[in-house]
Amino acid sequence: MIEFHGTSVSSGIATGDILYFCARRENFSQELTDEPEQEMDLLERQIKTVEHKLQETIDSYRSEGQEQEAILTEARLLLLADIIHAGGCREMISEQHYSARRAVLEAETRFRMEFENMEDDFMRERSYDIEYVMEMLLNLLGGNRHCFPKLTKRSIIVADELIPEETLYFEREYIAGILIKNGTYNSHGAILARLWNIPALIGISPEEDWADRPAVMDANQGILYLEPDSATLEMAQSYSPFSGEDDIL
Repeated sequence: MIEFHGTSVSSGIATGDILYFCARRENFSQELTDEPEQEMDLLERQIKTVEHKLQETIDSYRSEGQEQEAILTEARLLLLADIIHAGGCREMISEQHYSARRAVLEAETRFRMEFENMEDDFMRERSYDIEYVMEMLLNLLGGNRHCFPKLTKRSIIVADELIPEETLYFEREYIAGILIKNGTYNSHGAILARLWNIPALIGISPEEDWADRPAVMDANQGILYLEPDSATLEMAQSYSPFSGEDDIL
């Protein structure tokens, strides 16, 4: 058994095998094109696709009475246009003959790093919004390869970051716990974990070889037990959320 100590952002205790979730990005940081007009057309078409998907999400949230989520998605919709314009994506394609996905990647990286280095906590959190909308665009441009395995048993999802929309690809009843490497108390994944009453930790650096290994997450104490011993498993199985442990405020 190996212990990893992190910070709890949603209390509780979870058991399950590790599901290591990671977005795979192809290496296209040096990619150029001989057909900038075609790349520009591709960029414009896929921007419209992302805008349409975001608007559908806004409408869906509003129909379900989730006004806060709708407002957040509206902000992302505006952010997409700002990044494409201010990031110089069109100029990179037309003048430097960057591929569409290389131009988007460079704009996304530049803006995200600027936000991550801001002193204001709220503004730093917006780096995840930047990453989210640009990842949507990169997916359509062929720049990412997400893998969303179908859950058939209760699992502890481990990821560098997890935004609410990504959890829609997983069966909620099978999400036993969430571990977010780069999250904060107010990051989207942490907020969602508290909303769904799912135990969650941040601040632990996962490794890919954790995949499919059994674990116990004690989010009351801020500990992840990888390949737990019988005593730890017994403790986890006997845990009741109503046994007096205090929730994190």
